Amino acid sequence: MRRTRLMKVKVAACSLTVIAIVQFLEWTFSRPNITLPTASSPQIIHEISNTEGDTNLPKFNISSLAEFDEHKRKEIEEYVTNNKPIKFDEMPWSTPFDLDLRVIVITFDRADSVGRLLESLNNADYLGDKVGIDVWIDRSDSGDINDEVFAVAREFRFKHGEVYIHNQTRHVGRTGQWMNTWVPCPPCKEIAVILQDELTVSKYFYKWLKNVHAKYDSLQYINGYSLQGYSIKHGGTSGRLRGPEDSIVFMYPIIGTMGFSPSKENWIKFIHWYERTTKIPSFLPIIPGILQTVWYKQSIKQGTTDKMWYIWHIYHSWKMNQRSMYPNLPGSVGLTVKWDENDDTEMDNKYCSLLGAWEPRFDDLPDEPIHLNVKGQISSRYQYL
Repeated sequence: MRRTRLMKVKVAACSLTVIAIVQFLEWTFSRPNITLPTASSPQIIHEISNTEGDTNLPKFNISSLAEFDEHKRKEIEEYVTNNKPIKFDEMPWSTPFDLDLRVIVITFDRADSVGRLLESLNNADYLGDKVGIDVWIDRSDSGDINDEVFAVAREFRFKHGEVYIHNQTRHVGRTGQWMNTWVPCPPCKEIAVILQDELTVSKYFYKWLKNVHAKYDSLQYINGYSLQGYSIKHGGTSGRLRGPEDSIVFMYPIIGTMGFSPSKENWIKFIHWYERTTKIPSFLPIIPGILQTVWYKQSIKQGTTDKMWYIWHIYHSWKMNQRSMYPNLPGSVGLTVKWDENDDTEMDNKYCSLLGAWEPRFDDLPDEPIHLNVKGQISSRYQYL
């Protein structure tokens, strides 16, 4: 009897051991595929502009990730507080996690320009939502940060939220500034918009973005939302790009870079595709029938392809049959306007100015937006040329 009881105890112990091993293996293989930064990665400097002398990482709140279990929460917290940027797949997610809008300002050596843009952001209406500004400052070829640009960003006081200043660790150019400055965490709901420093924004730019994201984010073919009110026709036909007057938005095959708010899922897919594809030395992003291909071939001869990051986005959108949404507001007004840095005037004011007043009809977005091809003609969603 005693021997039988001992045998039952041993069997039960073995069963518990097997269950524990199985559960451990299930937990191991179900963990998210996150690689922590390595010790050899270069350090990045983060500043909070409204905290004097504080050069630590900005505070963040992971309460919005309540659906994550405790282990994943700890892993995320450890991951985002490691102050070392590396390749995109391993970069810390943008913090804080609980923003409604993240404004990404990319700049280099134009202090007056970035100051003008920041002031226009101060004058915008954010509808009481939580907003943060990330200012990314590129370095020169010799590794220097422009002191005047840094001072302007550091002294700026944003009335609506925090400002986080990020000094690049090396010269990354316009490509690096666009590609590696927004890394959204998977469950985060924030809207992001990327603004180059030669722009200013309308008071209503966020109201517009909030509306179009809410209405159209479920459409998987949309790669993002452009804010400019004026553009050329990239298929080479004359005249400005313009949709039918009775529609306040239209879809277009080519990104508008004068303020762009990416679709989170499609942006992540694009960045991963770019990281893989640019490792193929012989690959060139050539798209038939558009002006950018002509410009890109010229830039190859001139050695200036680093300035044409958007050709990769255009190629990816062409292959994936994706489209960008543009505003089609009365008078071709835009939610952004670009300034001519040579004479300090609005470069596009001949064709486009900022939206100055919101009309109720701007809230009435169509269920099915109009599509234009690269020649500016009304077309089906699948027609490019």
